[in-house]
Amino acid sequence: MELILEATGVAALELNLLDALDRNGIYVLTGIPGGDRPLQLQGAELIRRLVLGNQLMVGSVNAARDHFQMAVDDLLHARSLWPGHVEKLITARRPCADFKAALADHQPDEIKVTIEWAGGKRVSS
Repeated sequence: MELILEATGVAALELNLLDALDRNGIYVLTGIPGGDRPLQLQGAELIRRLVLGNQLMVGSVNAARDHFQMAVDDLLHARSLWPGHVEKLITARRPCADFKAALADHQPDEIKVTIEWAGGKRVSS
């Protein structure tokens, strides 16, 4: 697999899935294991595999809907305190046909670029 997005929070499964990760693969962990079950891990072997296989392992906290609502509320509050500044955070808008440029070509003063899809939906890069 080139990309694994793991969200179970089962530590043994999370480690076993490493065997399925291809060279140059990305492994994203979002599940948080509970309990204190001990696991045996060959640390040097894991690090060699990640480095020699050019693999990336990253963890991220997945937020609840309430957290996204809090972010929207904070942005609305910032708009009322500093009119026009929140809108300046998006420094470029690109059509979906130019997605490669949106992901690769960045100007020094760029803050956030959005990709505009049909129907007005946007995806940030």
